Amino acid sequence: MWESEEQFLSIIENLNAVLYAVDAKGVITYVSPSAEAIAGYTPAELVGRFFTELVHPEDLPQIQERFLELSQGKETPIEARVLSKTGEIIWMLFHGKAVYEDGSFAGAQGVLVNVTEMRHAQNALEKLNRELEARVKERTAELEKINKRLRGEIKKRKRKEKQLQLLSQAVEQSSEGIAIVDLDGKVLFINNAFAESHGYSSGDVLGEHLSIFHNAQQMKQVENANREVRENGEFLGEIWHTRHDGTVFPAMMHNSLLYDKDGRPMATIQTLQDITEHKKMEQRLFQSEKLASLGYLASGIAHEINNPNSFITFNIPILKDYLNELMPIIDKYVARNPGVEFCGLAYVDFRKDVFDLLQNIAHGSDRITSTVGDLREFARAKGKAEFRRVELREIFRKTLTMCRGKMNRMVSSFEVEMPEQGLKLHTDPEALEQVLINLLINGAQAADKGESWVKLRAVPGKKPDDPMIIEVTDNGCGMDDQTMQMIFDPFFTTKPVGEGTGLGLSICHRLVEQIGGRIEVESEAGKGSRFMVILPGETAGRLEAC
Repeated sequence: MWESEEQFLSIIENLNAVLYAVDAKGVITYVSPSAEAIAGYTPAELVGRFFTELVHPEDLPQIQERFLELSQGKETPIEARVLSKTGEIIWMLFHGKAVYEDGSFAGAQGVLVNVTEMRHAQNALEKLNRELEARVKERTAELEKINKRLRGEIKKRKRKEKQLQLLSQAVEQSSEGIAIVDLDGKVLFINNAFAESHGYSSGDVLGEHLSIFHNAQQMKQVENANREVRENGEFLGEIWHTRHDGTVFPAMMHNSLLYDKDGRPMATIQTLQDITEHKKMEQRLFQSEKLASLGYLASGIAHEINNPNSFITFNIPILKDYLNELMPIIDKYVARNPGVEFCGLAYVDFRKDVFDLLQNIAHGSDRITSTVGDLREFARAKGKAEFRRVELREIFRKTLTMCRGKMNRMVSSFEVEMPEQGLKLHTDPEALEQVLINLLINGAQAADKGESWVKLRAVPGKKPDDPMIIEVTDNGCGMDDQTMQMIFDPFFTTKPVGEGTGLGLSICHRLVEQIGGRIEVESEAGKGSRFMVILPGETAGRLEAC
């Protein structure tokens, strides 16, 4: 026990911390005097205010969510930024404990610890890490120095044997793949990083031809690279490789010549860096930027098309009324003047043609209206998502309410695995529902053969940080690789003319990105497709109160 309240508060101040208490609504009811030294506010200036007024706007959502969790009995410390009286950013570690009165949540009390200096130290450490990463990028240049040193060591083999041994160890332990290949393509040396990236051990491939790492198509790339090495002394570029299990991956290769003591080329030294993840990120960025640009374009086009089409839509029923009143008059005229023609047509054909043409105009106008609607929906997909906590079963239920009837008419079997009770997402439910409806209808349209089926299911992660995957699978016509690379492009469609605008999947792509996820597809021509909506682990979880 402390001898006095003053002694206790003095210790808190020395710890660079603040005691606080708030009611159930988040209104500050108590704050220790140390708040003034840390944030510039006196207790009197803080009591009666909502504690959220002091939180940095970017950190406010997570603070509000933790306060809600605290009211439900979950006590988890959290770091967030607080704004001082002068507007300075202060990093605070929030510790809180729920307070109950008569069994009901009445507020919280706890301690705020100033961790600003620790944060600054962490930032300094991150800067150091970035500098270290920059040094890693210099390895290619260092390997050039190694290459020059190797030439000298070949000339003076006996004298430089010890240095060659040290160099060999450095290359062997390098995290980058390194190999030495003679001019006929035989592997003379390979380090573990190079071999393991292909699913081999170094002993498996020594003495083998480098074609062990490539299929026939990829060997054409290798031959072009070798030609450039022979002509220019080096090659730097992307070459695709094949692993032992048959899977392929892109790699950034730097190949340069090794020379014998007489200066004649004798081999090539090759460095390899797997750039699979880099390519994926590059493709996602390109797709996002392309869709964003097209969104603005689509919005403008929809506006320009809709205005004149509105005149057509508005005037069609008026014109039809005019014709309905005019035709009886013409009928009487023709009855008195048999054989009269209109525009080179017999009257009976002319009369039918007029109304057919009017119907065709109305149908075309409806098509324009539908297309404009798709364009506007595509343009709106770039809007801000409205996130909230919602149960995944409810999203599935609403999705099925809107499309189950249509799905049952389109396919022989429509299977749904409902998510388990209590599985919740922090997402924009309307956006996710729209994505699932689009994917389901798209799958049903693709599954146009006998015994067609479409399946919908959710695959939660095994751990809290694992992603949540929602799958839509069909046994339809499937897609080849070229089609899969284009399916998310706006206006791309494999449907016949007049049966789609090609915006459905591009809208799905934008909406999924908007809610923090990504969409991937697996497909093979003639064997169906599987679309996967992948949401990051932090968006999903289980709550007791479900």
